[in-house]
Amino acid sequence: MGFPKVKVSVSDGNLLRSINAPDAVPALLTKEYTGSIMTVWSASDAAIKGVTAAAFPKTAALLEMFSKELAGYKALYLAPATAENLEKLATGYNVNIAVWIENSFTAKSLQTLSNTVKGVCQKTQAAGFPLRILAGGQMSADVLTETNVKSFDNPYLGVVAGEDSETGASIAAAALARCCKYGAEVKIGSGKNGALICLTDVILGGKAYPEYTGAQLETMHDNGYIMPQHRSGAAGYYFGQDNMCSNGDFRILAHGRIIDKAQVIIQQAYAPFIEDTIRVSDYGTLDEGDVSYLENVLECSILANMTSQISGVQVVIDKQQDIINTSTLEVSCRIQPLGYTTWINVTLGLATALGNS
Repeated sequence: MGFPKVKVSVSDGNLLRSINAPDAVPALLTKEYTGSIMTVWSASDAAIKGVTAAAFPKTAALLEMFSKELAGYKALYLAPATAENLEKLATGYNVNIAVWIENSFTAKSLQTLSNTVKGVCQKTQAAGFPLRILAGGQMSADVLTETNVKSFDNPYLGVVAGEDSETGASIAAAALARCCKYGAEVKIGSGKNGALICLTDVILGGKAYPEYTGAQLETMHDNGYIMPQHRSGAAGYYFGQDNMCSNGDFRILAHGRIIDKAQVIIQQAYAPFIEDTIRVSDYGTLDEGDVSYLENVLECSILANMTSQISGVQVVIDKQQDIINTSTLEVSCRIQPLGYTTWINVTLGLATALGNS
């Protein structure tokens, strides 16, 4: 059974006290950067610390994009892109959203990366440190149109397609900035937050974005990539749906980030009850008062920190469980997420008269 602990098992297939559970603790991992893990507050701060355009041009461009889109200052961990560093960032630095950058990806290397980060994220989540990854790098048009990343069955990874036309920096850095700028429940492509301020023109699959037809772009988007998008009636670029490499409950980034935040809150809310006592009735069932209290503690903790980010929460503890022999308390917690207006269908037509019908 290991050391006493609060263990949270995140299930797929189901849709009181203030706790510090930040929505985004970000990291940037690149193959180009070769230094040690360090904290930077902006692109200019990174340059002072040696991450200059001369020494690490691609990494510096990514940091510039992140800073511009963020339009502010936030601690960002910078590290070489290795599985070991990814795990260290999650368990040692509490990073919960990271961008992994490589020079380029083929269909095979995308699958390899997915397998690598899935193993790391499953390990860190089981240890109590949930983590989501956004990957960026140059991909050919053939990869984008022929490789469906949703088939990877990896809810921890999202693949961001597209680079800035001037610097070649992956727009995954802009996605990371949106995750930091807004709450976990907010889509990175939310229309309310406007177009991406860090982008003027985008390269996609080696060609300028406008060179593709709408059908070609839709194919790439439906293959599960997080795509840049021009929206009718709006200037600039937005992100399309926040696709993850999965068709399950956590097929969008917002769902994953919400459940990750809930996991941290649960662990903190129940930490004081580890190795504590609970009363048992003459019939061997858990005391109703104790059960109700434990249910309320968790429900109130989640609502106190996430009431505007979710639709509801339900906590149930089965009083019939045999805690005397197992010393294990089983708790069911279900989070009802917000609904998202990703597609809006409007029936438009002419009428000879306008009535109530």
